[in-house]
Amino acid sequence: HRAITSPIRELDMVLTRLCSSVPVDLLPGSSDPCNVFLPQQPFHHCLLPSANMYSTFRAATNPYEAIMSTEAGKEMEVDDATGLLLVGTSGQNVDNVLRYSTIGSSLDVMEGMLKWRHLAPTAPDTLHCFPMSEEDPFICQRCPHLFFAG
Repeated sequence: HRAITSPIRELDMVLTRLCSSVPVDLLPGSSDPCNVFLPQQPFHHCLLPSANMYSTFRAATNPYEAIMSTEAGKEMEVDDATGLLLVGTSGQNVDNVLRYSTIGSSLDVMEGMLKWRHLAPTAPDTLHCFPMSEEDPFICQRCPHLFFAG
């Protein structure tokens, strides 16, 4: 039991120290204790109790989207077009495209995803995802200013 919970407690301590001075957004990855289907849900608040006490900590989904203000101290919403759009994933989507295509590098895959305006082009065929009947949550409505994976 201790071997399983010890890494989570250590992560909670590190995040708590970080959150005391800077905002932190945390995305789940492929081997984290949360669902594996994309879009991955945020870490449950019980897993990181100390970090969750800070308003500067945000457990985010994977894929992740946020707006960063260009004005100091201004709060932004995702639909606000005046800030910098940040979009990212923990990398499962990039790894999956590399596994099932002839594309040579992660950077080329990411460039392709921006051209295709789709964050998970291999889902649901080879990348697990929740069934969506109304809309595809992996379609990029706008081209981000910053796109990251991994």
